[in-house]
Amino acid sequence: MKTKKLLLISLISIVILILVVLFIFIYNNYQKIVIDERTCQSLLFGKSPTDFIESKGEDTTIEGCYTYAKVDNNGNLVLFLSKKDIREWKNARIDMQVLQSVLGKERDIDVDININLEQNYIVGTLIEKADQCTVTVSEDFSKIIAFQDEDGLYATFLGPACFLQQLLDGKPANEIIVEYIQFDEDGNEVSKIVYPNFD
Repeated sequence: MKTKKLLLISLISIVILILVVLFIFIYNNYQKIVIDERTCQSLLFGKSPTDFIESKGEDTTIEGCYTYAKVDNNGNLVLFLSKKDIREWKNARIDMQVLQSVLGKERDIDVDININLEQNYIVGTLIEKADQCTVTVSEDFSKIIAFQDEDGLYATFLGPACFLQQLLDGKPANEIIVEYIQFDEDGNEVSKIVYPNFD
């Protein structure tokens, strides 16, 4: 009888240990991202959370780059992403490649730059000239500042890229704002773009 109790306690201990190890593995290797409907449509090419689930992410940059997706009780898209999924999603986006080129090697966000002038002239030019631009990106990816008119084109790519980077860094989608501010040579604010702009 005593042996059966010890065996049962040992078995329960092993099961608990396995569950703890599994929990730690999942916690360290997967990220849960919750995206509200408005943000989902902006970030995923007009797809609502339900559309995304029904199409399995087809025609979006995250197609095939997530482990599990569902719509929660509030109508939000909930994605579970492995580190590999995140890397693939980031690398599938041209805007993330532009962001990495602007940040340079000093601020690696784990994005490979593989766009060149022959594939896409405009993006290839932006990437090629990124080291000459005056654009700076804040540490938390919430502000993009430029000092030359010709750097205004970067806003088109950097706003969505900085939004995604904040999302992947764990900030709730409904709290993310990216400001693109352009100054003239005297330091006067010339223009300001806020992303996402749902108005």
